[in-house]
Amino acid sequence: LPSPSSSSSAAPDGMIRRLRGHLGPVLCLAMSPDNNRLYSGGRDGTVRAWDHLLGDAGAGAGAVLVMAGHAAAVCALAVDAGGKRLYSAGADNVVRVWLLADGSCLRSSNLFALTHADATSYFGAPQRAYSHSFAPQHKVYGVALSRDGRRCFAGCTDKDVKVWDTAAGTLKLALKGHEGPVGAMAAFHTSSTRLLTGAGDATIRAWDLERGRCDCVMEGHSGPVLAVVISSDDRRVYSASSDQSVRVWEVTFIEGAVGAFKAQCLRTMGNCHQGHIVRCLAISRSVTGTGHLNFGVLFSGGEDKRVR
Repeated sequence: LPSPSSSSSAAPDGMIRRLRGHLGPVLCLAMSPDNNRLYSGGRDGTVRAWDHLLGDAGAGAGAVLVMAGHAAAVCALAVDAGGKRLYSAGADNVVRVWLLADGSCLRSSNLFALTHADATSYFGAPQRAYSHSFAPQHKVYGVALSRDGRRCFAGCTDKDVKVWDTAAGTLKLALKGHEGPVGAMAAFHTSSTRLLTGAGDATIRAWDLERGRCDCVMEGHSGPVLAVVISSDDRRVYSASSDQSVRVWEVTFIEGAVGAFKAQCLRTMGNCHQGHIVRCLAISRSVTGTGHLNFGVLFSGGEDKRVR
């Protein structure tokens, strides 16, 4: 994705490859830290790994690894910084941890059984994380990991963003502010104190994790925000919505400063999947091209069962 202000003669934004294999809509995507592998989760309950991402334009390709185990749709994916483990959250309210060397499942945790009680917890009394606010039909729709891997963020239909301690499995914080289910989230690459979330209220919120507060509300989509990704230099944010568009945002922030997060929408790309909703996004690492800035390759998964 070249810079919108670039005057380079490079090819314009557009689809460069299709990846086929899911038996239903593709709901979530994640990129490996080395950019060599793309992971996708679908309504068919599987997680698939894809290699050789930048082949001939339009060429189809099969998955090199299929990870099955969820009893319902896979709604969110996150890869750890070392590229060795993949976290998947499903509509069965189970988070699975996969070893990417062979696709085996290392751990499976039902979120209804987890508690948020320890000596340093934000919450005063032990209780189950979702028992007071979740009906059986409520689901977890988003998951992300902090840069240092010590915190896991979960977004769900109770409108809160839960911040988990990955080592202890306890809840540290609940971020409140969205007026709809939280289905999209992304952690910054250069900061462990910032988080972006998108929700059914059609907004994206930027959170200051040190203070547990929202620093900025990004508005523009006309439908629920289903996916958010951040370029590896933390300068660009890409969001997908049920309005069938993908928006490109320029963001700036000062680490540790209160209210210093700023965002501006640079471009709106409509009808990306030819009339189908874009459900998920992933982006490769930013690189410097010849004569222009390049913020990476953007991947989108849609209800047309395709990754573009």
